[in-house]
Parts: sequence; C-alpha cells; structure tokens
Amino acid sequence: MDANEFTLHPVASSEPYPVDTSIKIQQGDQFEARKTESMATRVRGTKPRGSQTIEDDISAVQEAGGNARLLSHNRQRFAHIGDIAIPTPPGTGNRRKF
Repeated sequence: MDANEFTLHPVASSEPYPVDTSIKIQQGDQFEARKTESMATRVRGTKPRGSQTIEDDISAVQEAGGNARLLSHNRQRFAHIGDIAIPTPPGTGNRRKF
C-alpha cells in the first residue's frame, strides 16, 4: 500500500487524519484506508514526486513566477533559486532577500 495513494480515516468519518501527525490509538479502535487521487493525477502533466528532473523543477519554479535557473560547474548541475524572502528571528521586523 502506497501512503501517497491512501488516506487514513476513522470509521464512518469523511475527514481524514492529518498527514504526518501522530494520532493516539487504543485497543479496539477502527480505521479505514481510502484510496485518493494522487497529486500527479490532479495536476495535468505533473510527474510523480521523485521522478522529475532538475529541468522539470526549474520549469515549475519559473512557471509559478519564481526566479530559477540551472547552473553548471565541473560537470555538476545546480539549481539557483533567487529572490526568496527569508524571515529573520522574531523581534527584528525585517526580511532579507537572497
């Protein structure tokens, strides 16, 4: 069973448990695993996570309006992502752009 294709629900509930959140269970509790649409089937043309190339990632960032480019140094390729707002520690009030 692929965790990306199923959600865990309490029996007779339409609300799934949150992903990546621990839940408290007791002996006798019952659950249902329900098959869900993967993100790849909901977003047309998207490859399943892990099978995309670095070029796919660069294109996705650019299509979303981000500043991304592919760099190469000594036959090693790197993704350069610019204009990312990085929050500073609380109380400083400023954000830095890199």
